[in-house]
Amino acid sequence: MSRHLVSPLLLVALLIPLKAEKPIQDSYLPVYVTIHDGDIKEKDKDYLGALINFKVALACLQAMHEEDANWQPVLVNKRIKDCQNTIDRLQPVVEKQFLEVAKSPLYSKQEVFDLYDEGVRLESAHNWHAISQLEQFKTILEIMHRQDTKWDSAHVERRIKESQEKIDQLIKSILQAASSKSNGSKPVQ
Repeated sequence: MSRHLVSPLLLVALLIPLKAEKPIQDSYLPVYVTIHDGDIKEKDKDYLGALINFKVALACLQAMHEEDANWQPVLVNKRIKDCQNTIDRLQPVVEKQFLEVAKSPLYSKQEVFDLYDEGVRLESAHNWHAISQLEQFKTILEIMHRQDTKWDSAHVERRIKESQEKIDQLIKSILQAASSKSNGSKPVQ
């Protein structure tokens, strides 16, 4: 039942007109919804899903703060701190889950790399789902690599770095698009 709260909440939020005084403000709503969804996932004991949500939200908040440090600094800094604290609390829980199922892993190596491919496929849409897919790939790969040292370290580290670069690039692209839309200009690609 709690999962149904997201849709009406998002609908109401989209119907409320936003002031165009700060373009960064347009980017905050998806971050807020991502945090809210992360809270719901954590309550539903979907710790991996919650961890992904909070990592995505943290990366977006940090990029928003870099883009415009004057936009709601108290709110943004509090959310950054809250997201980091939640990540720090969830990371060991997720790693423990992976260890408990080490004999029958949650994901095969192929499934992990399929997550990356899906994120890359979605990358051209410049949306939050692509960021989430790439963050999920990166997080699972990091955990699985720490638990299974048979993986090629150089290859894994390169894929993790590539994923982070793609995530950063997508976030910047989304923020630029919001800024351009607010200013009436075309987004920079």
